[in-house]
Amino acid sequence: MADFASSLTDMRAIVKGIASGSLIVGSLLNDLGFAVQAVLFIIGLAVFMDSILQFGREAFIATTIIFAVFGGIVSMVLSLAGSGVIWIIFSIILAVIIYLERILHLVEKVKK
Repeated sequence: MADFASSLTDMRAIVKGIASGSLIVGSLLNDLGFAVQAVLFIIGLAVFMDSILQFGREAFIATTIIFAVFGGIVSMVLSLAGSGVIWIIFSIILAVIIYLERILHLVEKVKK
């Protein structure tokens, strides 16, 4: 039972789910121009697919989906209330933080 509980609380899957759901729904509901909306949608979809399609590591698909729906709902409510752009900026910053570790690792490999 401990394995099931730990899989539902995997922080990386939770953060990726919230960021991806927020970017996907936020890109659809906010009027930011077609190009910006398309880029945000593709980034959100890429974060979601990266979280689900894990190679060599354990994937937490259910956790990612649950929190993507949660992030999408929050993004929808804030977009309808007129504060969606702030939430999208937060989601972009969250996505950058998620991948900052991976980017820094690749930069270190290139330097060697």
